[in-house]
Amino acid sequence: MPDFNGISEQVFNSCQRSEKIRIPINTLKDLQAVIEPELRKINPQIKGHVSRTKDRASNNYRNWAWLYFNTQPKEAYRYSQLSVNISPNRLYVGVDIRTPGEYQNYKKEITKPMNAQHIENLASILSTRDLFFSTESGDWEKVIPRKHSVEELKGQLLAPDLFWINIPFEKDDPKLASRQIAKEIFDIFRDLYNVYAFASSNRTISQNPPSRRPFVPAVVIENVDSAIEPDEVEDNDIIAFLSSLKKSSNESNHYLPGKNDQYVVKRKALEYNLQPYKLDNKGESLTIYSDRNITFFKDQVLQDYAQFIKILNELSDLFPLPKDFLKIMFVNPLTDARYSKNNDGNLIFVNLAAFHTRRNRFFWLFTISRELAYIRTHQLGYPFFKDMRRLMVHALNRQFYKNT
Repeated sequence: MPDFNGISEQVFNSCQRSEKIRIPINTLKDLQAVIEPELRKINPQIKGHVSRTKDRASNNYRNWAWLYFNTQPKEAYRYSQLSVNISPNRLYVGVDIRTPGEYQNYKKEITKPMNAQHIENLASILSTRDLFFSTESGDWEKVIPRKHSVEELKGQLLAPDLFWINIPFEKDDPKLASRQIAKEIFDIFRDLYNVYAFASSNRTISQNPPSRRPFVPAVVIENVDSAIEPDEVEDNDIIAFLSSLKKSSNESNHYLPGKNDQYVVKRKALEYNLQPYKLDNKGESLTIYSDRNITFFKDQVLQDYAQFIKILNELSDLFPLPKDFLKIMFVNPLTDARYSKNNDGNLIFVNLAAFHTRRNRFFWLFTISRELAYIRTHQLGYPFFKDMRRLMVHALNRQFYKNT
């Protein structure tokens, strides 16, 4: 592959509605000259095109530039394509299914038994990359790319409204300024080519398994055989960690590299069939939910109940939560809390057996915030962590103003 000098920061800074847009356009023309010969080894009919400086039928300059490849002889921009988009902040490399007719082609091809292995290979290859799916050409600048499992990708590839698959690079990514970026873009096109081929009725290509291991989400499991450490042991572990921290003696400039963290985690929790049990506590009737007969644990339940219900009532007031939204259960102590979803609403069950060793009030604030975040955002990802943080801050702010 011929040399390509990379994509400088000036290219991104020139994505403005002015004559400066010619700078990224010319960069993409240079990229086209390098990539097109390689793509023609895959499909001799493929041809590249670069966007104009101004919107069609308008005198308005564009602030994005893009390069796209397909096999259409006329009005190629209207049809499915492999594309590179340059925005003020990112470079996007992807595939776009553009017309309803092409989507019908795509849908027909991916459901053919003869193409099942292509889909399997495609999902395995794409699972090694941080990417995002989009059903429209809206604002992508704040979309967070991530890795997907093979099973999730196969589901996404069969989605009824698939439009774009994009692999973005932030403008400060060192790869962009490297001469190797042209090869990286071509490799992505090769990975995505069969999506384009299915939509455009071109012949598919054989794809080797990925050299990197396909992504497998981390699984958070409540392990039945694990031991529960009491608050004191966990506190000592944290104290030891904090004591081990050393302050850097460097008082000059510090470089903080950009990050693209992977947050997606699969939660695997224990299954419970909860039944309500009535207990008498000095004339007061208590309802405890459990998957076992708690008569044998009555002494422990009554010993911890008063302190636990006091903490739960205080925390319920802080959010605030509906009356009786928090229910007490007595199950495996590895489970601290679980939300329940029914047709008429939600509940959170908090585990009295876990409270026996974990009595810290802030632990239960965290636990309830986590389950509330699950109710709102069912998938463990960045939106989930953001909601959990906001819920905790909300409750702590209410505590602060209550105390002042």
